[in-house]
Parts: sequence; C-alpha cells; structure tokens
Amino acid sequence: MSEETGLQAWLVPIFVTAAIILVEVAIWLVTSRRKPSRPAATLSDRRAQTVALGLLVLLALAVAGMASLGPNLADQLASVIAALLGGVSAFLTYLSYKASQDAKAAATNAKAKNPENSTKINDQ
Repeated sequence: MSEETGLQAWLVPIFVTAAIILVEVAIWLVTSRRKPSRPAATLSDRRAQTVALGLLVLLALAVAGMASLGPNLADQLASVIAALLGGVSAFLTYLSYKASQDAKAAATNAKAKNPENSTKINDQ
C-alpha cells in the first residue's frame, strides 16, 4: 500500500467491516421476504436485533468517516469504536443463541405433546 494510491494499510479493516455489514444486510433483506421456517423470535428480541444492527451500521459509517481525520486520530478513535462494535456483536450473538434455544425448546415441547406424529415423521 503506497501513498500514491491513497489507500493505506489502516483503511483495509474499515473497508472489510463495511463490506461484511453490507453483505449481512443484503442476506437479511433476502431472507426476511421468505416465509420463516422456524418460529419467529419474540417481538422485543426482533426489535433489539434490528436496533443493534442499525447501531452496527452507524458505527461502521463513523469508522469510514474517520478516513479523513488522518492515521493518528483515526487510530485512537478506531480503538474506541472497535470496543463498541465488539459489545454490540456480543449482544447480537447472545440474542441469536437465545432464539435458537427457544426454537429447540418449542420443538421439544411440540414433540412431547404429540408423540405419535413425531414417530410417523421419523418412520417415513
């Protein structure tokens, strides 16, 4: 990475983070239009996930805006924003784990309530 091209090494993680967020948003848009194959999470969980995703996008835009500040100030701000991104990512991971555990519990309860249907399905 040279000074002539304008692309410096410290900009690479910013662009990678922005690309990952764009891909995730595109996947979310495609999958949200399909009929859900599993029970949907509670409304409050969905809202929390949407707010957290929006926060991630805003933080990524803030990081991209740091490119004009120069490497020294951008390095200091990047460490703070990285900590915030880590916290939001951990929260989203927890919500996804909770939703998958709730779906497993619902499937187990449905199987326990109606055991004859589950054996018919397994036999086929």
